[in-house]
Amino acid sequence: MGGIERGRVILIWIYETPGGTILLNAHLDIETFTMDKEVRRIKQGLGIKFSELVYNGFWYSPECDFVRHCIAKSQENVEGKVQLSVFKGQVYILGRESAKSLYNEELVRAAPSPNPLVAPHHALLAVVTVGLFRQLTLDAL
Repeated sequence: MGGIERGRVILIWIYETPGGTILLNAHLDIETFTMDKEVRRIKQGLGIKFSELVYNGFWYSPECDFVRHCIAKSQENVEGKVQLSVFKGQVYILGRESAKSLYNEELVRAAPSPNPLVAPHHALLAVVTVGLFRQLTLDAL
């Protein structure tokens, strides 16, 4: 959209995309279950860098190509179904499922350790290494 005011062009950008908002919310939700926490953190930083490069017109630059490749690599295991509801401009996640989920019910139900100082660290280590273990087993195939 644009207009002309006294001989100069005025550009009006429209950033509202309800369908995009719904898709983004669903995608980010499934990412939390299929992507390692540290990879998600790095990907968020790359997303900001990517938007800066595109906004400044560097779509065909080597650095933009590199960032696109990194983001695509982070999405290899992101797949699944998200059930959601939309009401008064808000997106509400009702449920999700994924065959490549990092959530492991056995770790959640693990028997408590008699030593209370060891139990939380054991569970945290197990959750952090699930993504690494899955990648190592996929690489071995």
